[in-house]
Amino acid sequence: MAAWRKYWNERAETMSVDELRTVQERRILSKLDYVYRNSGLHRKVWDAVGLEPGDVKSLEDFQRKVPCIDKEMVRRYREETGDPFGGLLCAPPQGLYVAQSSGTTGVPTFVPFTKRDLDVWIETWARAYWALGDDEEGARPGETLLVQYASFHSYARPHAQSVVEFGANALIVGTDSFATTQVVHYLRHFNVDRCYFLVAPFIEDLRSVAKQFGLTLRDLFAKTKCIGIAGEVITPGFRRRLEEEIGTRVFDTGGSIPELGTLWSECGEKRGFVHMHGQDLYLSEVTDPATGKPVAPGEVGEHTVTNFAMEAMPCLRYATDDLVVADPEPICPYGRNSIRLKFLGREAELLRVSGKSLFVSQVKACVEEMADLREGVFQVIRPQPEMSTLRLRVGYEPARVHDLEDLRRRLCLEVQSKLGVEVSLEFALLAELTKLHPYKVPRVSKE
Repeated sequence: MAAWRKYWNERAETMSVDELRTVQERRILSKLDYVYRNSGLHRKVWDAVGLEPGDVKSLEDFQRKVPCIDKEMVRRYREETGDPFGGLLCAPPQGLYVAQSSGTTGVPTFVPFTKRDLDVWIETWARAYWALGDDEEGARPGETLLVQYASFHSYARPHAQSVVEFGANALIVGTDSFATTQVVHYLRHFNVDRCYFLVAPFIEDLRSVAKQFGLTLRDLFAKTKCIGIAGEVITPGFRRRLEEEIGTRVFDTGGSIPELGTLWSECGEKRGFVHMHGQDLYLSEVTDPATGKPVAPGEVGEHTVTNFAMEAMPCLRYATDDLVVADPEPICPYGRNSIRLKFLGREAELLRVSGKSLFVSQVKACVEEMADLREGVFQVIRPQPEMSTLRLRVGYEPARVHDLEDLRRRLCLEVQSKLGVEVSLEFALLAELTKLHPYKVPRVSKE
């Protein structure tokens, strides 16, 4: 095996924390006037508090004085003005590559990129691929990577280009109805070294299609070194069972909301905390959702991002609604300087049950401890913000669940013992629960 370099971009990934903050400060301050002049939303928010670019003279000033923006502000600006970019576009509207989200909760989000922005994305993806995997070695030149992307995001181009950038081969698949068959054919006919961004429910469909070819998941992934799962928090139960079934390691990987382009992945050192790659290109903060002020490492806060390297749509202090905890250790044993976060769940999905605050990911961990619920498909029924009992709708596959009452007893016991709340269960056929959202069932529903 060739002795490849340890880092994709050693200078950027290993500079001291103090030096990194200096780089972040310089690049953020140089962007303020550009954003204030060209972004209608940022200018509106800043004017409302009497802030001008010249008032911000340091990174500390930036974190203390600059108000956060969020998705709701973008939505309102879009509705009021008709601007499809929600007042965030800064670059001239020419020569742009525009992607969009699914729009499952309303109007889709439109995300523009200049050529330089795509280069920034490709650099960030390359770092993540290079870092994710066993021990010190992620993806390397000459390997073959199978990468799944959300079809509706239109992000296949930077995905593929970042893989090719460091000399690997890219097999790109989407999340449509043909994707599972595509993946099976790729794994049968290519020596696929790594698979990235497979969403957890997709694995269940993959298992079913593989069976049609007389194969198991272990057969399919026999030559695969690791798998990166995206889309939701990976629970210990899900990771343990999948690793036992396929015979290779499973890592957490993913990206933030489309406007920001941030990317994270686990290295082999500390499962549960993920590296936020490209901190010389983006600033990740953990902030108090009520005040927007940074909180200390180890405290729960909201992931707030400034993508200062972007040209078309730089966002200053964008509150993502993701609740996280930052690792108190600033540098991982492999020497990377990127902040490491543990994602707990969305603030909008934080549950209040009998006076207790619960994350949906905690409920998910209980569900996925049930071997006969390996898909982990469920919904929390929350008709009002405060609940006296945790109400769950759980999807099951009749071929594997032969005694619903026994499953009810075991799952209730698991929830009560781990979360300390009363639970009310209703069961639904898995096919019915996933009919509208096959790979990402909304976790919280009013009814």
